[in-house]
Amino acid sequence: MCFVASLAVALPVFARPQVTFSYGPGIVYMFWEGFPNTGFSLALNDYKFSRADSLIDTYDNFYVFRNVTPGRHYVHMKYGIGGFWSEPEHWEVNVPEVLGAASQKRCFWFLCW
Repeated sequence: MCFVASLAVALPVFARPQVTFSYGPGIVYMFWEGFPNTGFSLALNDYKFSRADSLIDTYDNFYVFRNVTPGRHYVHMKYGIGGFWSEPEHWEVNVPEVLGAASQKRCFWFLCW
């Protein structure tokens, strides 16, 4: 008689966080709802399905990307729960171009410069 026992291993279930973005000149602010975690790894680049590395960038529920050029970029996030990393989540962000006073057209009646 042979007895075979199997063990079921419960892996954590990761839910996609609700994320909001706001922008400043050359800056992308990223916020998400807080939940129990062991850290977040983030990356911002021009590749749609890139992966964030496995180094922790923050434990907070926000992150600030600096020196970001205007245009379309992608944010990638992995988060840790119980010693496991989630699969990467991806968001497209469109950073607006900030026009300075020198690049704006001025008109006074019929004269424009």
